[in-house]
Amino acid sequence: NDVQTQQTKKLFSIYPNPVTGAELSLRLKNGDPGRYILTVISPDGQAVRNKLIDHINGDLIRQIDMNGLAPGIYQLVLRNSSKKFTQQFLYVN
Repeated sequence: NDVQTQQTKKLFSIYPNPVTGAELSLRLKNGDPGRYILTVISPDGQAVRNKLIDHINGDLIRQIDMNGLAPGIYQLVLRNSSKKFTQQFLYVN
């Protein structure tokens, strides 16, 4: 499963990590067209950001506003009907 994790990291990236400003960016290389749901999950398991994304083609790139969130280790989840991408990030503000 490590190979799959490495492949996923090449396809799905978030930056900067750690997040020191008010914004986090994500990139999904050559994302399949269609609808995605983006969720940011707080250290205590709450969904603190939800975004519906309609993606046409090419790289999917989005920014997430982190203003008002407490520092900690968060999880970003991006999913569509067939795939789910997850990455942890540190928000230090």
